[in-house]
Amino acid sequence: MKILIAGGGTGGHIYPAVAIANQIKYEHPDAEIMFGGRMDCMEADIVPKAGYKLSSIRIYGFERYYSKLQKAGVFIKMFRGFNDARKLVKEFDPDVVIGTGGFVSGPVVLAGALKGKPTLIHEQNATPGFTTKTLSKWANVVCSSFENTKEFVKYPDRVVHTGNPVRREFGLYNREIARKTLEVDKNRRVIVCFGGSLGAKNLNDSMLYLIDKYKNRDDVYIYHVTGKAGYDEFMENASNQGINFGEIHNVEIKDYVYDMPLLLNAADLVIARSGAGAIAEITYVGLAGIYIPYPLAADDHQRKNAEEVEKAGAGIMILDKDLSAVKLAGEVDKILDNEELLKQMSYRAKLLSNRNSAEMIVDEIEKLL
Repeated sequence: MKILIAGGGTGGHIYPAVAIANQIKYEHPDAEIMFGGRMDCMEADIVPKAGYKLSSIRIYGFERYYSKLQKAGVFIKMFRGFNDARKLVKEFDPDVVIGTGGFVSGPVVLAGALKGKPTLIHEQNATPGFTTKTLSKWANVVCSSFENTKEFVKYPDRVVHTGNPVRREFGLYNREIARKTLEVDKNRRVIVCFGGSLGAKNLNDSMLYLIDKYKNRDDVYIYHVTGKAGYDEFMENASNQGINFGEIHNVEIKDYVYDMPLLLNAADLVIARSGAGAIAEITYVGLAGIYIPYPLAADDHQRKNAEEVEKAGAGIMILDKDLSAVKLAGEVDKILDNEELLKQMSYRAKLLSNRNSAEMIVDEIEKLL
């Protein structure tokens, strides 16, 4: 079995792709898997670390605010990316081509379809993006994270609700093991905050107030991930506000975390953006969440994701424009001070998660062979 997978740009597209690849290898150890992606994006780091080969696809997306000249330049680059994809499909000769979103999946899945290869795409968000809407016209199967996806595609009968797959590593830990590994007392409330793979400035700024409020408390531990781009500014702002992390025993600051399964399994409450990948991981572990949607996400899909979680009673949404340090701290207090609310949100988070998502997607792949 030879499988070609394309998806990239952000962790929300890459990690589901890796989760699918890992499940394929688990069920079919002899399977040969190749990834297509950009060499200047996150997949260039994550995919090889996961143990898979990555072939270069020179593709670039465009923003809605681009001028006509800028868009024309991007379209020229798209043709170059399609040629890369067509060459990859011809040389690797996969049995199935899979796309998990991001602009890079477009030319690869299209090249596969035009070559007569069975194709499958996975949509992570509550509202499908441009790539999924376009590719769904050619894909044999559209796997969705949310049940309402079929309302937005041309051929709803091709949609299979599988949920959003997470890496198998999330099931390797439990709360006790995770806390022992991180050396965090089992009786503390652990707050984990991260802004997604690209970080979040407003969230970083608000977290300084929360950290100052909870610093050196014996009943709370805070693990804050700033994002690589925001780390230096965050530390500088902390210093300017008189926050010295060397004198605080219950706060840890990181620019990026590769072992998110370990971190989330140790948590009680998560503060995060509402990318589909983050929601899938948080609900898989069964955690209460405070979600701050990225305001510039295409088609406002992060807000729609957060609305689905809030509607299910598994989290609270704060719009980025409404986010303030005091408001965030107030929501944290409300959850941590109410044991019953925390347990209820955790329970409802687990109900949102499909723990067999990766297996269901592999079942659909096998049907295409």
